[in-house]
Amino acid sequence: MSEALPLMANGDGLHKHAFWLYGVIVGLAVKEALVSTVPDILTPTEPKWESIIDFSRLVVFVFFITRFYLGSAYFFEESILVRTPPTTQKRTIF
Repeated sequence: MSEALPLMANGDGLHKHAFWLYGVIVGLAVKEALVSTVPDILTPTEPKWESIIDFSRLVVFVFFITRFYLGSAYFFEESILVRTPPTTQKRTIF
């Protein structure tokens, strides 16, 4: 167990690769949303109100996927890449 802490403290290991893979999946999801939505917005073949709805869906999707991605980066940074092991609290019975 003591050998695993320096590996985690350096930021190497499986969690770093898993986060990279998560970034690729998020990037592909954003690309697919942009590729399928932007041409319909720029050259509308539908009524204008449908293009506005598609654009608003795209903005909401990009906002939330970015927020979840940055939140997961913060979570992984704080929980996995810690330099010191967490301290345990004593249990008290009331």
